[in-house]
Amino acid sequence: MLVGLIVVSSCNDDEKPGSNISFALAEQTVNESAGTVDVTVVLDRPLDEPIDLFYKLSGTADVYDPFEGGDYFIPTGNYISIGPGTTQAKITIKLVEDYDFEVSDDFDFENPVEEDMIETIVITLVSVIEGTSKVTGQTEFTLKIKEDDTVIFLLWDPGTGKTANMDMFLWIDDDNDEIFDLYDGSIGNNAQEAVLIPGGLNIPKFGLSAVYKTGDSDNLQFQTLFFNFGGTVNGTSGPVAFDGTYTLANLNDWESETGQLPKIIQTFDKNNLNYTNVSQIHIPDAGSRMKTYLRNFDRSAIKGLGKRAIELK
Repeated sequence: MLVGLIVVSSCNDDEKPGSNISFALAEQTVNESAGTVDVTVVLDRPLDEPIDLFYKLSGTADVYDPFEGGDYFIPTGNYISIGPGTTQAKITIKLVEDYDFEVSDDFDFENPVEEDMIETIVITLVSVIEGTSKVTGQTEFTLKIKEDDTVIFLLWDPGTGKTANMDMFLWIDDDNDEIFDLYDGSIGNNAQEAVLIPGGLNIPKFGLSAVYKTGDSDNLQFQTLFFNFGGTVNGTSGPVAFDGTYTLANLNDWESETGQLPKIIQTFDKNNLNYTNVSQIHIPDAGSRMKTYLRNFDRSAIKGLGKRAIELK
């Protein structure tokens, strides 16, 4: 006797298995001035259907707010769509040049540790909203954003028993026409001044003023000290110093009726994150100036960075 055996499957023979979704990398480090960063999400096999994926954001960096500011924003929010037939998609992060020097409280200018200069964006894949895929494997990605600004200090020593107060001004020549506009200044401190140049600032030429504003020292030794955390200064990484000495002939109380406007004693060029052609400090016979450049002196440009928590430890 022949017995016919019929096997009935409850599965749809045309049904295809889902795919697994994860990040291509666990972490990446970029400079703050990088602008746009693409983070890749991968599928282990393409599907015939679109996939909508939800992720959450955390980390020490702040999401940009038009009223409060911040460090980054993601145009797609907390969702990403992956089209049919593809095996990857990108989460686009827009970094914001916030023109602030953001480091940890433990940061030491003369002994910098990279971790003290890092902010983070952590993206965690949470769930698939639409589609047959599942989140598995490398579900967390960390973007490390490294501070790449430059801070320039003005330090001085009037000598034993003498006094001096100096002011510092940063000028920009944004179209290389030898006409400088006041970009920033640091005034009123007793032992040092400081100005900041954001890594993402696309200006080709700069000038510095170091003004001997008040005092009685006839041997005022001073120094401009460059800390470039994203590149080099005249080809050198690490702090680079330039020295000068003023006498009483160089006094210039620029705020008084008889004082001269701050003038430029040092110039340099910016090429991406590197500074080149940084001149030595030129000491004139009289006044705190090297030579007369055409200048637009707008006091509202003075942000007073030297009054904030930028201190040379």
